[in-house]
Amino acid sequence: MRLTATVILAMSLSFAGCQQTPPNHACSSQNIQRLTSAADLRAIAERCVSIIDAYAEAKERLNSLPPPQPSRLQLTAHLPGAVTEMVAYEADVFFDLLESYPPDLAFQKLEELLSRLKAAHEVISVEVTGYVDMNEVEFRSFDLARKRALFVANYFKAAGLQADVLMTIKTASPRHPDTLEGRARDRSASVLVLARRDRVKTPLTRAL
Repeated sequence: MRLTATVILAMSLSFAGCQQTPPNHACSSQNIQRLTSAADLRAIAERCVSIIDAYAEAKERLNSLPPPQPSRLQLTAHLPGAVTEMVAYEADVFFDLLESYPPDLAFQKLEELLSRLKAAHEVISVEVTGYVDMNEVEFRSFDLARKRALFVANYFKAAGLQADVLMTIKTASPRHPDTLEGRARDRSASVLVLARRDRVKTPLTRAL
């Protein structure tokens, strides 16, 4: 399902100010700027979707929110003499339409990835690639693909990623079919982490 005509018009005109709202109105700029939570800003964007400048301002403010404090990245100490192996950790972080601040489920995936990295003793590189769906391609001024990748990269930095780790931030075109499911999968940022860990010996199993 494509964007509604109202949303397309709202995002195309963005802050053009084509509609005026009273200063004390729920959709006023003054009220939107007071909001500090993602839930409140999403709610006001939905409520004010028919008011062009208010909808766009709520989305922009949501996209500018800083990430919550992540868990601290804690690596496992390397055992002297242990055989080291290279391991790749991957995850896809999904976003809602026209947003570069992810929903709660995305934070859970980021935390799961940080938890998996505890098995490593060294992080070598982190590559984050941001994507947009076929609808969002038209809204270049929002720069969503780059902002999505930056959000995820900054989340890892805030978790305590070492300063000498190679961090690569990229953007790419939509990679899935232009369907409801395909567009949902394209509103994302993919993460690829290369790390070193001590090789784990698989214990022998005995037949019963």
